[in-house]
Amino acid sequence: MVCLKMAENLVSSSPEPKLTADICETAKALGITSHGEMFSVEWMGNLAVAIYECHTEVADSRKVSGRSLAERILNKTAVLVPYDCDKNFEPCEKAGNTAHWALLVGFLILSPASRCPDLMELSAAADSEVPNLYWICDIEGVAARTISQQHSESLYVFALHGKSKHPGVWPLHSLLRSNQNLVDYSHSKVLENAFRLPPGGVEEGLRNKLLLLSHK
Repeated sequence: MVCLKMAENLVSSSPEPKLTADICETAKALGITSHGEMFSVEWMGNLAVAIYECHTEVADSRKVSGRSLAERILNKTAVLVPYDCDKNFEPCEKAGNTAHWALLVGFLILSPASRCPDLMELSAAADSEVPNLYWICDIEGVAARTISQQHSESLYVFALHGKSKHPGVWPLHSLLRSNQNLVDYSHSKVLENAFRLPPGGVEEGLRNKLLLLSHK
């Protein structure tokens, strides 16, 4: 629920913000959560439509590229990613036992210093304080598409996850691997808290899936 609330500025057409508590109550009314848990990408999409009347798309994390995600982020698409959250909030692989959600809000591409001057030709501006740091300033995303296509292996994402006021900066491939390992959740916790699970459980609801939200 918190992750969906964090995406509000990207997907809502209403000037009135929604309260997280109201989002949770709507989810309860839809029968897709008990205490704010969300173990289905499709359910999260249904909730987003109910709250924000936005467009939703479920993407296969095994097929998305760094280039395509960079384009989505630049085009102000809200990219929501379920993943296993480690104690330091970074992606890990615990078979779904620490499943959580992250919202991608930016990206960073590492490139050899020798290539930095070339970035100026791709509508990137040098940072005034940090050497060899360039900011993409082509609002149409031409620069980002070009760079990310060539350097997808060195693509990092900025992620909000609700467990800290500071965003995470993670290798995209680590986040996607974490998403692809979501197969289960603590059976005892599910019973103890009466969590709502979709048919097929965590594996069917979260594994290999990303949620893309945008204005209609």
